[in-house]
Amino acid sequence: MKKEVKYISVALAKIFLICFNTVMAQDKKDTNGQTILKYNTINANFGLLSGRAKIIEATANYLLISLDGELFMLLATPEFNRSKWWLEHQHEIGKIKRLVIQPSFQYEKLKDRHCELPIWVANFKSLTYLMLNQVFIERLDLMENTEVNFLEFSHVVFRNEETNKLVEDIKKMKHLKGIAYDDSVPLEIVRILKAGCMNCKFYFVTNEDQKQKLMHDLNINL
Repeated sequence: MKKEVKYISVALAKIFLICFNTVMAQDKKDTNGQTILKYNTINANFGLLSGRAKIIEATANYLLISLDGELFMLLATPEFNRSKWWLEHQHEIGKIKRLVIQPSFQYEKLKDRHCELPIWVANFKSLTYLMLNQVFIERLDLMENTEVNFLEFSHVVFRNEETNKLVEDIKKMKHLKGIAYDDSVPLEIVRILKAGCMNCKFYFVTNEDQKQKLMHDLNINL
């Protein structure tokens, strides 16, 4: 029998503050010279996590989340592929079901900043959820061979003027059921996407309550 999951909101608006033991302390270095955010405030959108989810590793460029002790979710900057974890644990990326891409996890670096969609996202074949937060939207064809069924645009910038290619790239995501977006997505692009992606449901998301509703609607559970 499928377990029921109780969702909780850990957000203030769209940005989540995950506070460890001390706020805004200095970053630490481990013995390998890697920056570890052990005592810092991290800005990241963790989606709808339940009490069963735990942060298992947090650095300047990525956060790994486990669910019931199993690797489940990754929040990463484009520099994630330079990390020690990437070099040593690529065989485990098939366990990751949710992925959030954003430029940084530190508030002062995240403000008014966007990043490219990194090429390495194509390696995450088992993803079911992809959130692009403060990302330049192009090259969505990278997700063609993944199992993503829910795509979320948050504070994005559309640089590709070829909207027909954008539609074709999204249509290549054969498992896609729903697209959530905020007011950073131009209305004309929303109109074109709705006309071209008839099998997708579209959700204008402005708060966490709306996101919970649509996640249940799509049966995308933890």
